[in-house]
Amino acid sequence: MVDYEHVLVSKSGLPNATRWKPVTRKYNVIVYQDQLAIEEIKRQKRKTKSLGDILDMTRVGDLLSRSVGPGTLRSAATACNRDTVVSELNKTPTMIWMGTIECELDDLMYGLGSQSDEVTRINSSYSGNNMQDFATLALLEKATPSDSFHSLQLKWEVNNTLTKAKPLWRSCDFVYLEATGVIVSRSTGQRIGYQILHSLDVRGITDLPRHKLTRGRLKVYQLFRQKSKGTVEVFAKGMVDLAGDIPVTMVSYATIEAANWVNTAAECARKRKLNWLLFTAATKCPNYAATGHNESCCSVCARKLRNAFGQKTFFDCHICTERVCYRCHVRQELSFITPDKTSFVVNRKSIDLCTRCVHTATQTNAQRVALEERALGDPVSMYKYISREKHLLLEKATCFDVKNYGGRRKESNP
Repeated sequence: MVDYEHVLVSKSGLPNATRWKPVTRKYNVIVYQDQLAIEEIKRQKRKTKSLGDILDMTRVGDLLSRSVGPGTLRSAATACNRDTVVSELNKTPTMIWMGTIECELDDLMYGLGSQSDEVTRINSSYSGNNMQDFATLALLEKATPSDSFHSLQLKWEVNNTLTKAKPLWRSCDFVYLEATGVIVSRSTGQRIGYQILHSLDVRGITDLPRHKLTRGRLKVYQLFRQKSKGTVEVFAKGMVDLAGDIPVTMVSYATIEAANWVNTAAECARKRKLNWLLFTAATKCPNYAATGHNESCCSVCARKLRNAFGQKTFFDCHICTERVCYRCHVRQELSFITPDKTSFVVNRKSIDLCTRCVHTATQTNAQRVALEERALGDPVSMYKYISREKHLLLEKATCFDVKNYGGRRKESNP
């Protein structure tokens, strides 16, 4: 928070240029690397290498043992080992990433959070991150009506960033505490979103070398502020330690991958809201379903659903079940959960939607969606695939006006 306030009051709005060097950019988010830490790591490596070269030369070692005594030589070896350990501990440079994301703060926080393993899998499917396995070890605090994004969880995750870069390297697993939520700044009165990931050593959760996993460590602190309508400001500081004899460049790459996750959070929220709208329209039908529109015209723009040759050309929206023309049609790839015998499987399906439903999902308040999702007895049900045939059967009993979302309930004609 101190670093963030320093950036806010600086004239350029950027971190200290002599210390922080930009290394990559993803959209409007720039990642900076701590150059002082990098130079210190290189200095320690040069020192360790020079001492190691001296100790590896047997003839020089004999001369040293005769001239300065074996005790001094052992001290030099101890110093070398100590420097090696220090180098291992300090070879993870801290990074800062900051910039803006085109979305609303509530959407960003909704895309970052997950209250179950199944939703985490959905997020991973939408973001395309490197999560290989995952489990929630403990749910310590849940969301509240005043803070629908509040959560405190102990998690375990296997990340395959290393194996993607070099198959011979082992995957890393992490045990960490995740805290998310929104607070109000006392000085400005603005809402500030946060996400904190911090590794913990928990008794009973030991390393898993038999599964060819190396226990890594991470520290990530992210802050988000609504800069203007449709724009969220991001400031984050973190590091990812992959453990083992991993080059500094690869460690930096892992941290950059963690930084890029924030860019996909808004897209995760948008698609999860489409999941919610599909579930709501098909099962609960809260003022949203088919209208009985003239099937010969597009339900959005009223264009005739025939081409120049008189052939019918239309698409059926999977959510509102209305027919639309190709201009008002959007094909989206959504993720759905299919229960398995022992766990569950995430499948992706391409479904046809209309521009009106996509717009409705985009404009729906993410806080409302988050609260309704958490209020479900089975939150997983929101991500189960509902075929269009089943959707139509459910709509025979009750339907609603798609153009007046939030309006009065209407009974369909027999």
